[in-house]
Amino acid sequence: MPVVASLRDGRVIAKCALTKSWATKETCTYYTCTISDLRNIEEILQLNLEASDCSQFSIVGEWHSGNVVGLSVYAVTGTSVSGDVIAVGF
Repeated sequence: MPVVASLRDGRVIAKCALTKSWATKETCTYYTCTISDLRNIEEILQLNLEASDCSQFSIVGEWHSGNVVGLSVYAVTGTSVSGDVIAVGF
């Protein structure tokens, strides 16, 4: 995924796309993405998510470890949630 910016202190702002997945029932679905341009994420700066058919969804948990970002998203049946994550790290 692309590098958004390089900071003077050597850190990098980069983004990755979240995998698409259909919620088969009203439950939490787990999404992960790997920001390959970073070795370690310091902070998630922005989450851009959208759902199909203006369906309802909510983020119930987020985590990052190394260069992997994970989200727990609660969505109604038949909803496809996709988007991207922007993070800073090195």
